Amino acid sequence: MPAPALAELVAGRVDRVDEIVETVRRVKVFSVQAFDPVIAIETGERIAAAMQSVPSGQRPPGWKVAMKYDAMIAATAIVRGARALYTADQGFEKYLQGTGVEICQVSELPLPPEDPQTKLQL
Repeated sequence: MPAPALAELVAGRVDRVDEIVETVRRVKVFSVQAFDPVIAIETGERIAAAMQSVPSGQRPPGWKVAMKYDAMIAATAIVRGARALYTADQGFEKYLQGTGVEICQVSELPLPPEDPQTKLQL
């Protein structure tokens, strides 16, 4: 999990920061990845590409801030050699084009199977 993704996860949930961080630590498939100089350089390249691809007149309010977070998350996935990135952001693939990192939309993940043992209504 890129550090900027953790920041987005706890944003607006300040009263639950300890609970969220502890949950992330407990789940073995998550490892929070620090933002280091190599990721910073890759982020700069992703930001430059995004700035060139979207003309300034077509950028919605708040675009630059959101784009920077997305670029940091994408750069972390690239530098750390992630096979896939799970997101609910429909526009995220533009940051990972040509990298080999697969985009998986959270909405397309299968739901857990239902328990075949039904409860009796007593």
